[in-house]
Order: sequence, then C-alpha cells, then structure tokens
Amino acid sequence: MNKHALLAGAGAILAFSSHHAMAQTTATPTTATSPSAAAPDTPGNADIVVTATRDKSLLSKTPVALTAVTGDTLRSAGVVGPSGLKDLAPSISIDHTDGLQITIRGVTSTDQTEKGDPSAAFMTDGVYIARTQEADVSFYDVERVEVLRGPQGTLYGKNTTAGVVNVISNKPKLGKYEVIGNASAGNYNAYSGDLAVNVPISSIMAARVALDYDRHDNYLKLAPGDTTKIGPQRSNFASRVQLLIEPSDSFNLLLRSEYAKLTGTQAGLTSLRQSNFYTISGNPATGQATALWTNPSTAAALTRTNPVPTEPGVLGNGTTKVGESNEAYSFEGEANWNLGLVTLTDIASYRHFARAETGTSDLGLPYDLPTSFNGTYHQVSNELRVSTNGDGPLKVQAGLYYFREREDIALYLFGLLNPTPGAPGYVYGFPQSPVINRTVAGFTQAVFKPIPAVRITAGLRYTDDYKYRYGHTVILSSVNQPISQSSGYVNDASIKSQKLTWRAGIDADVPGGLAYASVATGYKAGGFGDGCSTGGAGQSQVTSQGEACVYSSSQPQAIYYKPETLTAYEIGYKGKVGNVLRINADVFYYDYKNLQLSGIVSVAGAPSTVTTNAGKASIKGLELEGILSPNRYNRLTFGLDLLDAHYTQYCPHQTTSGACDDNWAGNRLDRSPSTVVRAAYALTIPMRNEGRVEATVGTQMSSKYYVTGFYAYPLQFVTPSHTTTDVSVTYHAPGDRWYIQGFAKNLENFITVNGVSTFGNVTAFGDPRTFGARAGFKF
Repeated sequence: MNKHALLAGAGAILAFSSHHAMAQTTATPTTATSPSAAAPDTPGNADIVVTATRDKSLLSKTPVALTAVTGDTLRSAGVVGPSGLKDLAPSISIDHTDGLQITIRGVTSTDQTEKGDPSAAFMTDGVYIARTQEADVSFYDVERVEVLRGPQGTLYGKNTTAGVVNVISNKPKLGKYEVIGNASAGNYNAYSGDLAVNVPISSIMAARVALDYDRHDNYLKLAPGDTTKIGPQRSNFASRVQLLIEPSDSFNLLLRSEYAKLTGTQAGLTSLRQSNFYTISGNPATGQATALWTNPSTAAALTRTNPVPTEPGVLGNGTTKVGESNEAYSFEGEANWNLGLVTLTDIASYRHFARAETGTSDLGLPYDLPTSFNGTYHQVSNELRVSTNGDGPLKVQAGLYYFREREDIALYLFGLLNPTPGAPGYVYGFPQSPVINRTVAGFTQAVFKPIPAVRITAGLRYTDDYKYRYGHTVILSSVNQPISQSSGYVNDASIKSQKLTWRAGIDADVPGGLAYASVATGYKAGGFGDGCSTGGAGQSQVTSQGEACVYSSSQPQAIYYKPETLTAYEIGYKGKVGNVLRINADVFYYDYKNLQLSGIVSVAGAPSTVTTNAGKASIKGLELEGILSPNRYNRLTFGLDLLDAHYTQYCPHQTTSGACDDNWAGNRLDRSPSTVVRAAYALTIPMRNEGRVEATVGTQMSSKYYVTGFYAYPLQFVTPSHTTTDVSVTYHAPGDRWYIQGFAKNLENFITVNGVSTFGNVTAFGDPRTFGARAGFKF
C-alpha cells in the first residue's frame, strides 16, 4: 500500500469526542511506586482506567482477567521492555528467543517463522504486530500496558488463544507544554535514555515527540579459539511522532508515525553446549529424556564453547560477524466521531519491517555454521468499530477488521557439506517470495443490564484467514547461483481457515466488589510446512508459479495442519476492604484442542520434524493478586499463581513404521510452572523538604518448568525451582520534579533457559544479575 495514500486516508477517518479520551491517573495497582507517582497521601491501591473491553472502565469494574501497569510504574520497577512484564502480571512469561515468545497460562507458539503466528497478540495502541521480532522494542513514553489473560476471540480475534499484550503510549495533550526525560547506566555497559516533549500548536492541535535509546553489552562470553565477532547484545533506537487534532467535543483525529532501528546480537547467536550448561538424563532415542541444570548461576554457564568456521567472501575476512541491523517504521491514524446515539472509531495502520541478520546455526557438529537472513514485511490493517452511547440498559459494539501481510525472505546456511574452516563449502538456502497472510473478520459484543447491579455480556466474531507461500528449499554452490527446482524442491502451499468464536458472561456488583463468570472461545489459524501439497511419493502437480512439483523422500507428504481451538471457563472476583486492601482472584479451566505442535514422524521411511495437530491439553488454575496498604508509607503487594497445564494427548516421537513410542499424556506444557509466588514491599520515608525516599524489595519464587527441543528425539529441558529478587532505593524531589534511583535485578544471578535448538543446545537465556542507577525529570 502507498504510504502517502494511507496518510491521506487517515485524514478522512471519523473520530469521537474528547470526553471519551482516556482519563489521566497518577496511581497504579502494581508493585512499585513510580518516580512521578502521586504524593504519599494517595493510597497505593487506587484504581485506574483501562480500555481492555474497547471502552473505558475502571480496572476494578472490568470483568476480565486483566493486569494494567502504568508507565511510571514500569520505569520505577526497572521494566524497560516486554520481557519484564513477567514480574508484574500473573501467569505470563515473555522470552527473548527469535523475537518475543509470549506464554500466558501455558499457551504459546514456537513457530516464529514467516508462516507462523503467535498465540498471544502483541499490540501497540490497538494495532496488532504480526512479527514478534518487530515487537522487541523498549518501552518509552508509555501511558500503561494492559495484559489480558485468556482467549479474546470477540473483540481482538487475531490468534488470541493465549491473550493480549497492549502497549498504550502517552497521547498529545492540548494546551500543555511538557518535557519528560529519563536516563540510566549499569553493568554490562548498559546505557539507556528517553525523552518526550509535548507541544500545544493551537487550541485544537497538539504534537508529541518521543525518543528512546537502549543498549548493553553481550551477556555471552566467547571461549578461546572462537573467531566469532560479536558486539552489543542490544543497541536500539526508537522514535514516535504524534499529532492530535480536536476541532470539537465530538471529533478528534490522532496521526502517529514510529521508527525503530534494532541492532545488536539479540538473535542468531547459538549455542551454549551441553558440557557447560546442563546434562541429559534418560534415553534420548525414545524421547524419554530431560536436560537438567549443572551450573545455572555462574558466569561460566554463559561461555560459548563451539567456535564457528570462518567463511571468507561470505561473512567477511576470516571472521564470522554475528548481529542484526533491523529497521521498522509505521504510519497510523486513529479517529473517533461522536454522532450522538453512537460513536464511530477507525484505526488504520501501515507497518514496514526489514530484517538483515547474520548468525550461526548448529547441526550437531562440534562447531556452528554461519547463516544470513534477509526479509521484508509489509503489514496493512484497519479496524472500523461503532458503539452505542448513553447510560441505557444496552451497550453494543460492532465492527469490521482487515489485515494483510506480505513477506519476502531468504535464509542461507554456509559450509553445509564442506565445513572446513576457510573453505567456501555449499550453501543451503530457503528463499520464499511471496508469503501472504490475510485476515477478514466481523464482530459484535453487547452488554445488557437487566437491573443496575447485573450485566450480561454476549459476543460473536467470524474470522476468515488465508495463508499462501511460494519459494524453494535449495542447495547451491554459491549464493549467486540461479534458483530453480533443479537446485532442490519447491515450497508452494495455501490454506484457508474460518471460525466463529464467541463469548458469554455475567458480572454483578456484590458486597465489597465485583463478581464475574464467563465462557469464551479462541482460535488460531491453520498452516503448513515445507512442500507443495498433501500427497504421496511419486505424485506430481504444477505449482501456482508454473513449476512442476514432484514429491520425493526429502519432502513431507502431509504438510497441512488445522486450526487449534481453546474454550475457557472463568470465574473471578475483584474486591476492596476499605482503603487498606485490594484483592483480585480468578479461577479458570481451558479445554485446548488440536494443538499445533512439533513432532517427529516418519516421512518416506525417515524421521522428520514437522508441525501437526498433535495434541490436546487440559489447563486449570488459580490466580490471586493483592495490595495491602495500611497507610501512605507502607505497601505490600503479593500474588499466587497455581497452574496445572498438561497434555492429555500428544505423541512427539514415532517409529519409522508410524507407531507412537513415546506418550507425553500427563507431561506439563512448556513454560508453565505449577506454582509462582510474588511479593514486594515498598517503604516511603517523607523528608523535611517535602521530598521522599522510597525503598522497595520484591521477589518471585517459581517452581520448575520445561522447554522442549526437537531433533531426532524430543528433549524436555528443566529449569529447576528458583527465586529472583529485585531491590531499589529512590529519592523523589519535592513536587516530583525529578528523581534518582539505584537498583539491582536478579540478585541470585539465576540464568533461565528461554530457547533451545533442534540439536539440543541452548539458544536463548534469561538476563543475569544487573545493577545500576536511573534518574529522570518532569516539567
């Protein structure tokens, strides 16, 4: 889509009145007091306004499993990016693998390739971001982050079997000059800074500009003899420009453009070998194996022990260069128009993402092989929504949603058949162009109040998904060799998926709070693996590009898999005891079917790892959150997550005859610890100059959990039970004009396994102990 045409179209989008704009708040229900929080006479458990149901409501009156965290709280707690949300929200983990892997209540997706979709929708200002690599941008100038747990198949709809993470930025403010800045420095040469400026242009127009820079050295050490060249693990720059036009109380238009440059070695640097990181026990040949920690909390655990052979002329002069230089930009418009009886809202977006990455890949060899990846992604989306106004007994929302993404990618691995250091070797390639991902949906949701204290919710969404891919899997003598079927085989497939998802619920005002119950369904579109189409060996067809596609033993014979579905049953309570205690409780059960899982099956008599609808799962749990604030100087936040997430049907390994020789029924789902306990205490000490000092300490205790990897056998990597503790001391100047803070995170220096390769090596891990200082101002 033409970007200029999009901006012109955004100027014609309808908008609604400013009295529907987000209410401003200075309080937060989460763990830490913000650098610019309200004065200490504001209770630490005050309510905030959220938009999780696509309409503004108090957090305490929103009948869904929801955690909302303000931007000030994120900064004070040292949460500078999405992965830190695990410390503030129940039953969620966000890991840095190849992009962001979001797991909520045990529901996740491991396919982060061009044909895969996340199970949890990551959104910025209500716009879905399809590529998890693009989403890995630091938080800056954020109003709040909302984390919705459970399927959101009515109002959000795009593969939201797990939930939604929505990052909401600060909007321009009319009639007000504002400058906000923050900076930090820490170990691993970590430096970051952000600046936001709000400028009123006229009585009906205001602009806001925000900038951010975030970098730190690599946590991984190179062993002697490793010729890999690595730079900072993270060195990102991001910016956002917004323009608000509000000519009347019934109309407003917001235009927004963002740019991000993502560099470093966040992806593509494998691997930590078994000898340094863990030992394997059991019988890997039948899949009955686990990988246990041997050295999880020392610097030696982060030493790379497998040198990469050099590849002159490919990755540069005898040294393998590892890193990424990715770039993203977007143009978006959100407009609202209050027509009296109804409000019309439209959100239009164009996003461009370009990846240029060099990395390494292990194939079970004593060393890794160099790789390169280049790809461009073009995403267009539009959501048109209408909602009724007024205080009557019936509130209705309805809308249409359109999404389309085009991808053109090429992955190459060098020296596959001749891995002698310094020798050119052969090139294994995976060029795919184009890859199309399209979604069209219509939705409606109504809330009816039979009596003032009771509300009944019902919603429907019909979604039509289409995926298409054309490309090749090839072995070349050089990257310049022309690509054709003779070089390998063709990848040509398309699939359509349709699903009607729904939600039904009831909530009621009860003594002390709100009680609610709901049944909701979620759906994730079907997909495909490598090959031309489902068929048997020896069959042939003509592809969509006119090439002949002949099945061979190198191709899976059944490449398609169906959508996965999830039905969630939920009962919850949100209550308050005076001004002292606020508590949220939620009990849930998931019926999870047709899980899109990896499995080792027989293809033409040989084992092959493919994605299939391999399983069913049962997930049930309890989440408890609370804030105890007996006075303005003391606040205790606490949480308890109990989760039983296990397979009821899953065979990850088959013999060449097709028989299942490893039944994982009863095994736990990945990244789903059975017990997590969180607690944080904040002490505020008033100063004579009307400033204050705040000291916080928080810890999270997690039981063991698993991460699965595949090659010729499946492995479950076990991260044992552990704690992570964070501390900070902050001085707030009078009037909250500025602050200075010292902090330390993960005092235990416990390193978690976040990702593993198909060859049994750790490819992604959690952050070690970090510490530093942070300061900021606001005027």
